[in-house]
Amino acid sequence: MNKNIEDLLQELDFCQFLKLIELGIIDKKLGTEEVIKAKNSRCIYEFATSVKGVDVAKLQDAIIATENPHYIYFFAKDVDGADMEKMTNAIIETRDVPHIYEFAKGVKGANIEKLTDGMINTQCEEFIYKFARDVKGADIAKLTDAIIKNSNKENAAYIYDFTRHVKGADIAKLQDAIIATQNPYYIYFFAKNIDGANIEKLTDAIIATKYEAYIYDFAREVKGANIAKLQDAIKENAVFIYDFARDIDGANIEKSQDALVKTKDARCICEFAKNIKRADIEKLQDEIIKIKDAHCIYEFAKNIDGANIEKLTGAIIETQDAYWICEFARKVKGVNLDKLTKGVIASRNEELISLFTECINSINGEKAKNVTDETKDEIYVNPEEDTLSELIWLLNEQKFEDIVNNKDKFSKLFVAGEQEVSKENLKILVKASNEGK
Repeated sequence: MNKNIEDLLQELDFCQFLKLIELGIIDKKLGTEEVIKAKNSRCIYEFATSVKGVDVAKLQDAIIATENPHYIYFFAKDVDGADMEKMTNAIIETRDVPHIYEFAKGVKGANIEKLTDGMINTQCEEFIYKFARDVKGADIAKLTDAIIKNSNKENAAYIYDFTRHVKGADIAKLQDAIIATQNPYYIYFFAKNIDGANIEKLTDAIIATKYEAYIYDFAREVKGANIAKLQDAIKENAVFIYDFARDIDGANIEKSQDALVKTKDARCICEFAKNIKRADIEKLQDEIIKIKDAHCIYEFAKNIDGANIEKLTGAIIETQDAYWICEFARKVKGVNLDKLTKGVIASRNEELISLFTECINSINGEKAKNVTDETKDEIYVNPEEDTLSELIWLLNEQKFEDIVNNKDKFSKLFVAGEQEVSKENLKILVKASNEGK
């Protein structure tokens, strides 16, 4: 390399170097040789585009030798006299997918057939799709086969986009490919958005994925979908069984109801009974009772027209869930409070009885009137059945005079000679006292 030019290239801005060539201070031929020797792709490109009358063939070989796809592309695009066949081969050999795509799209005289094969060999589905969409003269049939070749769930998006956006795409071939991916999202969108899609085939495909969210979406959004087939496929997820019955025209309510009952999802059964016309309230109520979910028994009694409050009263008592039994007593219209109270007493669950006692005391108005005085007395104590509970309650209420008046009865709980019984009763009494009872 000429030492003076080498020093100049190091000391000067490249634009100043080009200026010296323009002014004739440095010979073009010498300048060309020195730029080539520098092996700098940017300098070679700028030299070729800035200096008139240079040896383009030599500079082209030099730019190809750098293997820099960016400047190979721009050299082919911007330098008059570049050998397109050579440049096409060079860009393909780089295997740089974005620049092969840009070369085919932006370089006049590019060999599109060669570039199509070059793009296919990269096996990059994203740019195979973009190449087919954007490059004039691209072989769509070849590119279709290429995008299909490695069909899987991950590249389903590009198969779908290819079908939707590439003119002349083979719909039937691409549809089979999208089905082969088993990707429920794109099977659904293919059926929804692609004109000429075979809805029957795609219905079977979406069902085969067993993905109930997209089976539901398919039934709701795809024109001509086989509703009966799709409904039969939704049988595991209670939410989608309910949604299907609520939202899909032509859904078989009885089928949905039977499927929902099998899931034993009490919350969805309540929603079904509340919002689905023609729901069998009695059947759903019986299922709610079997499940024994206190919250849902309460919700069913409170919100469902036609609910059998008497049946549900018995069911809520069986759950022994103090909170929801109290809510049932306070908020369910038509509840027989006397019956509910007697059921609580019969449970002999001290914690439940205690909480329910507070609940009864807080209820006013007409509802409270249907609790008889006899039942009110009974909820606090049933002396014949549980003298110890009576004593605990009287202590808790600080009704000491009543304790004194019934001294003989309570004394029998702690009788000399009945040491085991007396000790057990004392333990219960002490425990109740410690718990604030």
